[in-house]
Amino acid sequence: MQNAISQAGLRHYFFTKKELAQLLRLSTKSIDRLISAGKLKPIRLTDRAIRIYGKDVEHFLKTGGVSNAN
Repeated sequence: MQNAISQAGLRHYFFTKKELAQLLRLSTKSIDRLISAGKLKPIRLTDRAIRIYGKDVEHFLKTGGVSNAN
């Protein structure tokens, strides 16, 4: 997954919460929690609309990301 963003050319892409949740196989609520915890840096377009920069997602994944313990 770490290289998937770079290889797919998404490093400079702005993800919506829904797109990022699908990519990371998480819920949008989990994305909200990661943003609140300061692990992902949002770019606020309006009060409700946010985007997450692909480089920030890549950095998040390289520094540990999310562990899916099943």
